[in-house]
Amino acid sequence: MFDDIRPTNRTAGSRVRALVVLAAGVAVGMAAPGQAGAQGSDDDIDEVGPGILGSSATPGSLLDSGSSTTQLRDPARRASVLETQLRAHFGDRFGGTFDRPDADRYTLVVAATALTEEDHSVVEGLGRPVELVEVDHAMSTLERWRDEIDALLTDQPADSIWALNPTRNVVEVYIDDLDRLPPASAGRLRELAELEGVVLREGLEMSPSAGDYPAPHWSGVGIGVGSGYCTRGFTINTGFGLMGTTAGHCGAVGSKVWEASGEGGTLAVSGVQVDEIRMREYGGGHDFATFLDPAGQGRVRISDSSWLDVKGTQDPNWLEQGYCMRGARLAGETCGGVSLVGNFTSSGQTVSGFCVGSNATGPGDSGSGWYRRTGGNDVLAVGIHSGSVPSQGWSCADRITDVLAASGSTIATYTPPAK
Repeated sequence: MFDDIRPTNRTAGSRVRALVVLAAGVAVGMAAPGQAGAQGSDDDIDEVGPGILGSSATPGSLLDSGSSTTQLRDPARRASVLETQLRAHFGDRFGGTFDRPDADRYTLVVAATALTEEDHSVVEGLGRPVELVEVDHAMSTLERWRDEIDALLTDQPADSIWALNPTRNVVEVYIDDLDRLPPASAGRLRELAELEGVVLREGLEMSPSAGDYPAPHWSGVGIGVGSGYCTRGFTINTGFGLMGTTAGHCGAVGSKVWEASGEGGTLAVSGVQVDEIRMREYGGGHDFATFLDPAGQGRVRISDSSWLDVKGTQDPNWLEQGYCMRGARLAGETCGGVSLVGNFTSSGQTVSGFCVGSNATGPGDSGSGWYRRTGGNDVLAVGIHSGSVPSQGWSCADRITDVLAASGSTIATYTPPAK
């Protein structure tokens, strides 16, 4: 588990100096006092939570909230898509953008180091409620620091999580022990931690959530891998036929994959071999493995009589709600919003992925598929579960789009037969 994160840097984040809130060109309100930027100690970050501007939404509250959720689901209106257009307009002033869930809608937050009247006209034409925010650090500066931290931490023995966080206008770093790094790397990271835009916390304890864990064919059921247990993830289409997925840390290439029975605390290998691990990447940005499963389906098993149907894929989006997974050890579904999009290292292996605000996962849930509910029984595949951070309330995963690219595969979808 990732655990016991303690602050070592007293700089909580950058100031947000001015706010201009627009909804199709009409001012609709201002951020609440104290939520315009985290000041003082690192504890402020924990109190405010993800999003320097605050959020009044609770996980799942926006799933059926009407037009705002529809706006966010429109691929042409997501912050991740609009970013290219906004970077071109703001140039060196660009400070990032993200979709923030508010009580009854998603607001597009656009940050810049300085604001002009022309900026207002540009965001009015985006067709979404927009909040312009003035921040201390340009995205290009944060990206430069992030890239340097990538080089310092990738595949190092120290357990760590790091990400450029546009919701706070900082680069965040969590690490178990700086002294486990080479001295030059540790020294440079300490120097970076003196910068206002880099937040460092030491005391992270982290391990993958492999552990004790029913027959494959769908995401969310238990499997035995080697002499241990994990959870099966999504079905993918490969040049070798249909394959099941799980976490790479569950077993090496050649490890036998077994059917399992039971869930929660009553899991056991059935003795029936399904296949063996055919492809496995753990480190180098990934944590996934594959095995042959000709009967695999693009579904998520929720119970003996309930399934969700995979319709495609989606990349994680900052603060977006409705991300869920179903683990064999968990024996049920847990959901939350995206808290982090970045990298984490465990046992010296680096994964480029994301974390969701849900800490109900545990040993045996590794490998299960994270998905985004889109209404009814339909879901979009988002990631392969890797581990959790109980002290932060996070569960972390490898991005499914990265897994598909690395394995030369496509996601298997499912449409129920016509009645």
